[in-house]
Amino acid sequence: MDNQVKHPRRDAQANRERILDVARSQFEAHGLAASMDKIAKEAGVGPGTLYRHFPNREALFGAILEGCAPNVATEGNALAQSADAAAALTQWLLIIAQWSTSFEGATTPMLEAITTNTGPLAATCSDLLTTLEVLLHNAQQAGVARPEVSARDLYAATLGLAWAADADSPIETLIDLLSTGWRQS
Repeated sequence: MDNQVKHPRRDAQANRERILDVARSQFEAHGLAASMDKIAKEAGVGPGTLYRHFPNREALFGAILEGCAPNVATEGNALAQSADAAAALTQWLLIIAQWSTSFEGATTPMLEAITTNTGPLAATCSDLLTTLEVLLHNAQQAGVARPEVSARDLYAATLGLAWAADADSPIETLIDLLSTGWRQS
C-alpha cells in the first residue's frame, strides 16, 4: 500500500489559486451574485475546471473565507489577550461585520452556516463563533457584559446589522448601538 500523501498537480494548484483570486475580486465587486462563468473566463479556465475545484458558489466562497481565516484568527487571539474585555468584544463584532460586508450577499449564508452547522462555510463561521464565545466570556467575567447574552445571539445580531448597514447607517455606528445592548449597566 502506498503511504504517500497525494498533492495536486502544479497546474491544478495554479488553476485553483487563479480561480480564488478572480473570485475574490468578483465577489468584492459584485457580491455573491457574481457570474461563475465570468470567474472561470477571467481565471483562464473552463467552467468544468471551475466546478471540479468548487462544485458550487458556496464552496467557492467558503474557500475564499478559509483563506482569510488565519489572519482573522490571529486578530481574535490577540483580542482574547486584551485587558479591555469590552473593547475587545466590540472590535471582534466589528471584524465579523466588516468581513461579511466585504461581499454583498454573504450575511445569509454565514448565518445559515451556524444555524445548520453544515456546508462549506460551517468550519470558518464556527471558528468566528468560538472566538466570539471566548471574548463574550471574558467580558462577562469582567462584569462588563450581561450574563444572559449568548455568543450565538450576538453573532446573529451582528450579521443582521451587517446586512442592514449602508452609507446612511455605517456598520461602525450600528455595532456601537449593539454594544449598548450587551453591556452590563
